[in-house]
Amino acid sequence: MGGTRRRLLLARRQAARRSQHRRAFRQALRDIDGVNADEWTPRELRHGFVSLLSDRGVPLEEISRLVGHSGTAVTEEVYRKQIRPEIDTHNA
Repeated sequence: MGGTRRRLLLARRQAARRSQHRRAFRQALRDIDGVNADEWTPRELRHGFVSLLSDRGVPLEEISRLVGHSGTAVTEEVYRKQIRPEIDTHNA
């Protein structure tokens, strides 16, 4: 099997898994009164999780670890709008 074909097959499997996760997530939300399951995605839940942690002062390194990133660079790039800026008042 060629490299391009293998990558295509892997991409299809990953997309099918994400689709399964979205369906399971929405089904779980349907059981909660007052929540419109069609308005939520796992991505939004994840971004909300990062926002709450950041608002509570959890260090970026810990947030990165909790969302499964190996370092802080991806967390800072993807979640830059959710991360509360740290202000250094000692050097101001």
